[in-house]
Amino acid sequence: MPTSIRVVQDLFITSVIAGGATLTAQVVDGSGERNAITFHVDDPVRRGELLAQLRSWVAERHLVTYVRTRASGTLVDERQLLSRASDDEEWA
Repeated sequence: MPTSIRVVQDLFITSVIAGGATLTAQVVDGSGERNAITFHVDDPVRRGELLAQLRSWVAERHLVTYVRTRASGTLVDERQLLSRASDDEEWA
């Protein structure tokens, strides 16, 4: 059975709420639609790293991409990934 993947590009994170093992990123797309993306991260080190990354994207008003499979979802810096790939000779 094929895996369903949902991709939503060009989102801004407007705020991040941390509570226990849960981080919630409030996002808005270009049309102004708002949504919340919730992460459950039990490892406090990994949670701190993710919180710092999300907050830096808020401060920079950095565009991110939401990628979701049936089992999980994440926010990524798609432009950075594509930039790295285009600089990688294996991708050229």
